[in-house]
Amino acid sequence: MNNWPSTTSILREFGFYSYLDAAGFANSEVGKNRGSAVDKAVTWLAMGHAVPPFTKPHPELDCYLDPFKDFLTQHEWIHHSHQNEFVCQEERFVSHPDLLGMLDGKLTVLEVKTGTFPEFVRLQTAGQVIAEGNRARRRVCINLPGNGKYKLTPLNDPRDFNAFIILARAWW
Repeated sequence: MNNWPSTTSILREFGFYSYLDAAGFANSEVGKNRGSAVDKAVTWLAMGHAVPPFTKPHPELDCYLDPFKDFLTQHEWIHHSHQNEFVCQEERFVSHPDLLGMLDGKLTVLEVKTGTFPEFVRLQTAGQVIAEGNRARRRVCINLPGNGKYKLTPLNDPRDFNAFIILARAWW
């Protein structure tokens, strides 16, 4: 449709992924494959399906998926959509939130992260809800660090929206 940047492209341009790149996570085949597999499996589970059949030969994913299953039993999640493209005409960028739905009765964008909690997720989710056109949507990160546990982090700082808009405008 257009050649506009994504939220990820904007954040990468301004160095927010540099520590991941330097560690080799973001650009390594292992990191990409793990992230892709966990993303697909988490989406499958979030939609209410049983354990994805494609994970059976990959028990190394259990330390990420088991905590996500725990999350689903401990919280009310009603799945609306995943990885939809939202276009922000005003600021000229696109965004693809991991999961959109109702978390414990509130409209939520749920961003899934494996490994360490990246601080840039605050700006990433701000860009996602700006593109969606619903700044009232709650932003939450579920961090799956690979230790068999999960951590939910609400992202409540309203300054994240202006910070992301500044970056989106500077990208051009």
